[in-house]
Amino acid sequence: MKAVICTHDLALHIHTPGTGRWAVCQCGHTGARWEDPRAGRLIVACRSNRGSVRVLGLNNQYLLPAVTTVGRWEEHRQLHDAATDAPGFVFDKSRAGCWAVVFRVGSTGDTRWATDGEYLECFPVADESTATGEAGAA
Repeated sequence: MKAVICTHDLALHIHTPGTGRWAVCQCGHTGARWEDPRAGRLIVACRSNRGSVRVLGLNNQYLLPAVTTVGRWEEHRQLHDAATDAPGFVFDKSRAGCWAVVFRVGSTGDTRWATDGEYLECFPVADESTATGEAGAA
């Protein structure tokens, strides 16, 4: 599972990406949508200051049982150990070593910043020449 964290104007709020459409955060600074929900590929757009945006990744192998069946702390520890045995993923013991990870957009192969066209889908403007977002910026 992934969610987008926006800290624009020193606020902190988390929102989930839209499926087939852009979902914009409560302050209107950041939008996100799934490029491929089954593969967990996420596209993110923001109006300015990409440094104020992060992704929260939650390992589904931990999360689903934790919210549906687990009750004892020992079970949580066992799930945590299994969720962090994830070679090639940010959750792995060789990387974050945790079932929940906060990371920068684009630092994983399944997240990226919106292209200019995608930015305008998320944040339409009357005249495209007035767009001031950071789409396409490094």
